[in-house]
Amino acid sequence: MIENRWRRREDGVLVNELRIILDDDDSQPPTTEELRHLIAEFSRSTQLAFERYVRGRAEQEGIDPERLLVKASAIKETIALRGWYIDPELTMRQLMKILVSFEAGREVEADRMLSDYFDASADSLCRDICALFPKRTAVITDAFWAHENGKYTLAVPVFLAQSDGMVFEVFDRQLFSMREGRPAVAPRIDQLPHLTARMLAALTIASPLFASARDRVSPEQPLNRHTVLHGESVEYGTHFNSCKAMSLLNYVATSLGRYRDECQAG
Repeated sequence: MIENRWRRREDGVLVNELRIILDDDDSQPPTTEELRHLIAEFSRSTQLAFERYVRGRAEQEGIDPERLLVKASAIKETIALRGWYIDPELTMRQLMKILVSFEAGREVEADRMLSDYFDASADSLCRDICALFPKRTAVITDAFWAHENGKYTLAVPVFLAQSDGMVFEVFDRQLFSMREGRPAVAPRIDQLPHLTARMLAALTIASPLFASARDRVSPEQPLNRHTVLHGESVEYGTHFNSCKAMSLLNYVATSLGRYRDECQAG
């Protein structure tokens, strides 16, 4: 006989994990319908807890809770619009701290948190990226060496070019090519299984990094692939820009590397 034991607070939010206990004389697993119910209940509880946490942070910072909730629900895309691409190893608490700083107008603080994270993680990121795309090892290790040694004018173009190459290798699409206001790779990502598509969601939006010569607002706008790789910008070689370009390379490599078979099948 199956017994579902739920521990809840008075507000009905699930606190502890559900436990399915099978009596010694009954080895029958839960039915599909029972599993669906348990998963749906857990998802609702998790969503409620997430919304409470976001609203609480918004009240602390004097930010409109509804606006922050919308942005937190699409946090990969929201942060990508600031020129950063998140690492899967970042926790939701870390991401919310970064998002709140951006939304509260503390951009320099948020940039610093992200750049510190990528600087501290650079060695392990380099190893992981090379393991996922081994034929690119020589180029990638040179780019990380350049970043570590402050040669940002050398690191940034390579990080961007290798990101483009990885996407082309998997999707046969150019990462920075735009169609109808979206990256050309976006329709391919939209067709992938839901979880995989969500993991790659930041590559489906037109961040400033992707802006074409026609779409750019000004030469002084944030890091932009076109101005860097076409030689229009000579001021891109900053520490923040190198960290941003590294974050893109890491996001592309880890997302595509982990889901390569699904991406190529899609």
